[in-house]
Amino acid sequence: MNSEKKDYFELYKIALDTRNFEIELFWKRSNYFLVLNSLLAAAFIRFYATKESLFLSCLLIVFGFVASFLWFRVNLGSKFWQTRWEEKLLQIEKKIDSDLKFFNTSNEPKQDVKNNFERAKKENLFTYLILTKPSVSNQMIYLSLVFILFWMSLFGYVLCNKII
Repeated sequence: MNSEKKDYFELYKIALDTRNFEIELFWKRSNYFLVLNSLLAAAFIRFYATKESLFLSCLLIVFGFVASFLWFRVNLGSKFWQTRWEEKLLQIEKKIDSDLKFFNTSNEPKQDVKNNFERAKKENLFTYLILTKPSVSNQMIYLSLVFILFWMSLFGYVLCNKII
């Protein structure tokens, strides 16, 4: 193996480790915010249901909204860096070997999965849904948006319930 290819392999390893680290951080951060939002929702239910403190209930809603908004932004930032490192991996792959397609965005990975399903005779609705290749990290981004909407709806509910 020549020196240039060896350098690219080293760069590839660094980029892959960094990408994997970014994914790990994404999930750690998301889990933190998910637990935080769940605890805030539970605290809201406790205080609102017992009518102990409307002020505290509203404060929890505001804090929940802010936490969800920050969660959404943190997810976007994490996805940015993950995608950046995946692009670097693709660029390095092309320099190492043009046939190396681990991070290639072609339909090859999708075809591999489809071939496996066909061989195992497992074609059904789930097969179709799997082949749409939903991004797991995007689902977590959507969940953070759901929590933003949840806190906004809760605020509207409390406001309407107290006015009426």
